[in-house]
Amino acid sequence: MMKIEKVKDVSGKYSENARRNQFLSSRKDKDIMELGRRILRGFGYNPQPLCPERLLDGCEGIEIGIDDILSIREIPGEDPLTFKRVKPFNEGFFSMDYRSNNFGSYDNDGHIFVKLMEFLPKKWYDKDVLLEKQSKGRDIKIKGILSKRNPDYLFFIRNTYDKPRGSILENSLINAYLLPVKSLKSQVIDNLNMIRDSNDARPLKLDNEIDSILDIYQTWQLYDKRHYDFELIRARDSNRPDLIMKIDKDNLLDYTLFNSNGEFNEI
Repeated sequence: MMKIEKVKDVSGKYSENARRNQFLSSRKDKDIMELGRRILRGFGYNPQPLCPERLLDGCEGIEIGIDDILSIREIPGEDPLTFKRVKPFNEGFFSMDYRSNNFGSYDNDGHIFVKLMEFLPKKWYDKDVLLEKQSKGRDIKIKGILSKRNPDYLFFIRNTYDKPRGSILENSLINAYLLPVKSLKSQVIDNLNMIRDSNDARPLKLDNEIDSILDIYQTWQLYDKRHYDFELIRARDSNRPDLIMKIDKDNLLDYTLFNSNGEFNEI
């Protein structure tokens, strides 16, 4: 059990019941990964931080955003979170990427925010320029769910950090969404193609990375949020501008939702 520091609730008094019933991180380690691991352990799973040597090609796993792995041999027999419904990318284990879902206000508690790709400088919005950069050794590739290589699962975690909310204390879990990447990626591509179709642009294909990057830029420029049940947002993550898709949980194809106690939430 993770050590929980003494934390005040919003009334300024210590609430033992609140501290006992909520998932919290310590002030020293307010980490979404630790919140995600605690949820999984509560259901009998044993997530382990990625050891690069356990993957083929050395550090490939880190490059595609793997934080933890779950050995198939250690999946609980009843598999309460149904990990085995997905065929893993790497034989022998499922891979996991923990993602912060902390965007905006209370109104966003029922949404997930999916990173599609990092924005490159506008002068790079040209195939010849991208090819020239690539020939000079620049790393030109999609970094996000539209990449050709992804972990098996994304764990979107929303937490309070150091700002308590109502009865939910600081450094606490608000909610979390566990999603298989394959179905989420398919939904993201379908949404982008909805934009392209309504603007008479050919469907998005992720065959060639540079062509795909240019097609995604074009899709962003064609986007008009009034027409769709999702949003595209140009946001900043780790000081880099990113293209993000905001999706309402009611429109997700396949997900498991957890409440502030790390328990199943009714869908």
